[in-house]
Amino acid sequence: GSIAAHVDQNSTAPLPAQPTARPACSASSPRKTSDLASELSLCEVALEAVLQLMRTKKVVTLDDARWNILEAGRQFLVESSSFFAGPYLCTCAANKEAHDRLVARLRRAHFSTATLDQWRRGDLRGDLHRAEACIVHMHALHSPNAISAVPTLMRVLETRCATETASAGLSECPLALLDAGGGSGVYSVCMAKSAPLMRCDIGEIPEVVVAINGLGYIPPDVRTRVRPIQLNLFADDWPQGYDAVLLSSVLHDWSEEEAVAILQRACRALKPGGVVLVHEMPLADSDDCSEQAQLAAALSVHMALYTAEGAQRTVERMHEILCEASFQDVLTLPTASGFSVTSAIKARQHSKADSPGGPLQSV
Repeated sequence: GSIAAHVDQNSTAPLPAQPTARPACSASSPRKTSDLASELSLCEVALEAVLQLMRTKKVVTLDDARWNILEAGRQFLVESSSFFAGPYLCTCAANKEAHDRLVARLRRAHFSTATLDQWRRGDLRGDLHRAEACIVHMHALHSPNAISAVPTLMRVLETRCATETASAGLSECPLALLDAGGGSGVYSVCMAKSAPLMRCDIGEIPEVVVAINGLGYIPPDVRTRVRPIQLNLFADDWPQGYDAVLLSSVLHDWSEEEAVAILQRACRALKPGGVVLVHEMPLADSDDCSEQAQLAAALSVHMALYTAEGAQRTVERMHEILCEASFQDVLTLPTASGFSVTSAIKARQHSKADSPGGPLQSV
C-alpha cells in the first residue's frame, strides 16, 4: 500500500501505519526506485525486486526509469480504494516465513552476510556435509536446463570463439573451457559429451571439489576431460589460456561491482579471441507479463531475500556490465526454460561472421 500510494499520480491516500514513526510523504508523480526507497526508508535492492515482480502482474509500469501505478494497482493496492486488497493479501500469504523475511528485508532489518562471506572467501571451514547438500540441490535444479541449453551454448562456441585453437571447429579441436563457479559440473559434462576433444575445468572452492568427486557427478566416459579444480572467484589468480569461460547462474549472486570484478578475472583467463558465456535468467526489458517474465522477477525477489545485493538483470544491463569488464561484441540468445546466454569476446583478432554456422542474431 505504501509503495502503491507513492507511485500513484492521483492518490491522496495517507500511508498505512508503520511500526515506527516517520514523516509521511505524499506523492503526485512517478518515482525512481532510489527515491521511493528513500521516502519509505526501504532497502533499494529489495524494493527494486518487488517492483519488477509487481510489473509483471500489471499493477505498475516502468517508464524512463520511473515507476507509475496502473489501474489494477490503483484499485487493489491503494488503501483509499473501495477494493483495497491489503488485509486479504496479508492473511492468505502462502508462505508466511518468506513473507515476513521479505518485509524485514524491505525495512532494512539486519541482514546477515555470514554465509555469503564464507562463499566469497572460499572457506566453508571444512564442512563437507554442507557442501554436498548444496551441490545435490543445485545439480537437481540445473540438470534438466543444462540438457536443454547445451545445444545453444555449443552453437555459440562454434560461431563466436575466435581463438587459434577454435579455428578447426569443435569436432576437431581440443577446446579448453573454464566452468567458473560450476557447481556439480553438469554443464561441463553435457558440453564435453557434445564435443569429443573438449576439456572442461570446473572451478570451485575446496569443499565443493571434494563433494563433486565424492558424489560421482562426472561419468567415466568424460572423466579424462572434465575435472574439478580449486578456484575462489574473488581471491585466487584464475588459471589462464582458456578458449571459453562459462558463468552459469553465478553473477546473479553478487552486486554489479562484484559481477564486473568476476568478469574481469574471466577476461584475463581467456586467450585473445576467447569467449565468455554468461548463462542467466534475464529480467524483461519491457512491461512483459508472460509466465517467463514473472518467473524471472520472482527469482529476483528470491535473490533479494538470500543475497546481499544479488539480482536478476535485464539483457541491456548485462551488456553494459560486460562492456565495463572490457569485453566486446556482446550478443544474447535464448537457451531454455527462460534462460539466455549472453556471450562476449576478449579482444578478438578476426571475425567469425563468415563461419560455417553463420552469424547469430541477438535477442
